[in-house]
Amino acid sequence: MEYSHRYHAYPTQEVVESLEHHLNVHRQLYNHVRWDYTNSPEDDKPSEYDQNNKLPEWKRTWPIFSELHSKAAQATVARFHHNLTVLSELKKKGYNVGRLKRQAPSDYRSVTYNQSSFDLDEKRGHGKYAYVRFSKIGG
Repeated sequence: MEYSHRYHAYPTQEVVESLEHHLNVHRQLYNHVRWDYTNSPEDDKPSEYDQNNKLPEWKRTWPIFSELHSKAAQATVARFHHNLTVLSELKKKGYNVGRLKRQAPSDYRSVTYNQSSFDLDEKRGHGKYAYVRFSKIGG
């Protein structure tokens, strides 16, 4: 079983604005991954690996994607493929499923950062608090 840890954050207004911007860019990347997958030939759909390999090209074509940490961008690609797998499994079980929809700003509210794209500093904390710095966002 996969566990996700959630903590309450107290960011500054500057960090809040940066977080909102990065969430929006991740949402745009997710939608682009979906578009790329949907518009590929039926007999040649790109895998997660294929789309991760397209990230450098996409970053050159759309510089806004360069603002994202590479590992976080790869996690966004993985998120799309995970969602696709879940839909496929539900369909196999007999559920009537549609297809993955475009993510609106209100639908996309989280980003996955793995072990190499953030820094936890417990020494700067006051009492029970700690500081977390997300790569390319701040904190």
